Amino acid sequence: MGLQDFGDLIVTCLSKHSRNRKAGFLLGQGKNIEEIREEVRNGY
Repeated sequence: MGLQDFGDLIVTCLSKHSRNRKAGFLLGQGKNIEEIREEVRNGY
């Protein structure tokens, strides 16, 4: 794992604008996969 990979990982986990973070947040709120896909697809 290089520095660029580590940087990508940090941004994916911490950025409010990351789709992966958003999906994880919605999953933690109890939303199902279809609801999550719809919200992530349509933006924030």
